[in-house]
Amino acid sequence: LPRGLQNNRGLERFNEHARGVSLHEKQQEERTGATKDERRQLMTNAWRQSDSGKEFVRTLQQQGFLLARGQRGYVVVDAHGEIHSLARQIEGVKTKEVKARLKDDCPLEQLQEAETVQETLRQRSREQLKNKASEAFQKHAANQWDVLKQKQQARRTALQEKRKQMMTRHRTERQALLKTQEKERRALTRKQEKEKPKGLKALLGKVTGKQITLKHKHQQEMRELQTKQKKGFKTLVARHNREAKTLNRRFHALGAVEKREARSLSTALQRRQLISLAQEFRKAQKESQKTIKPDFTRAAQTVTQEKTSGQGLAPSPSQGQKIEAIRETGQDIVRPAQAEAMQEQDSLGEAFRRAQKQKEKREQAKDRDRGDPGRTRDRGRGH
Repeated sequence: LPRGLQNNRGLERFNEHARGVSLHEKQQEERTGATKDERRQLMTNAWRQSDSGKEFVRTLQQQGFLLARGQRGYVVVDAHGEIHSLARQIEGVKTKEVKARLKDDCPLEQLQEAETVQETLRQRSREQLKNKASEAFQKHAANQWDVLKQKQQARRTALQEKRKQMMTRHRTERQALLKTQEKERRALTRKQEKEKPKGLKALLGKVTGKQITLKHKHQQEMRELQTKQKKGFKTLVARHNREAKTLNRRFHALGAVEKREARSLSTALQRRQLISLAQEFRKAQKESQKTIKPDFTRAAQTVTQEKTSGQGLAPSPSQGQKIEAIRETGQDIVRPAQAEAMQEQDSLGEAFRRAQKQKEKREQAKDRDRGDPGRTRDRGRGH
């Protein structure tokens, strides 16, 4: 087999894929604070502990999940308004099994759409968060926002200072280059003035044509110098533009980081509120169970005592005599049955031995026929 198929896990590879965490599920975990494994464990336990569709849906509602109609089947919406495929949340259960259990008690056509349930739960969650927002939490949230803004402002101030320094340096470098180029042009002009002939040489140069040649030479030198200076200035401007673009990219990246930090802080604060609400909900459930449990225990003890007093834990004398009689009768019944079984085994053994002897006789007769061909022929004529 190829290397990728040597360790073939069969259908188990699909279960491993279902247990993995995608990017969407990771973002849901960041928003709600509940992991995928915890959610799958809750729904799997609810599925295994329930025998009917109504009981399963009731257990899901107690855990904070609502059943809804998705685009391709049954989905559940959690208390945070996140939508999850129901079949993928139950370990070892296929979609057809989920449909078979829920089709009678909860038909898919009668359920609300997932988006409607999602918006309802989100609105309810926002109202609960608004009502439960205590003064201490508001102070904590305001403090966290202030700390984040100060941190972001410090980074932005440092980057703005770098921009000011860069602009000052760029201005200084351009001015220095322009001054240097101006000095080069003046030096070349002075050099060319010194090379020009004067007096009789100038007159002879006009007659012979040397002055025109010298003039073209000076013009060519000036053009070369200007070309060199323009190239140097363009190189400097290009470097300045690259540095400015790099700094602008850092500003853009800083803005993205600030947005991500603000979103992360908002998610963290919301998650903290949701966790506090969940803790309060569990605490209320435990208190209600504590109040119900003593009554249930007393009722169970009363029923146990009634059963014990009514039936009795030890047999009465008359019941003991009946038990002994039943035991003796049972022994009498078992003994003849055992004897009959032994006799049946003996008769079967004798029948098997007789069949074996008959088979041996037939084989001996066939061997004699094969050894005497004339006898076989006569037997055939007689027939």
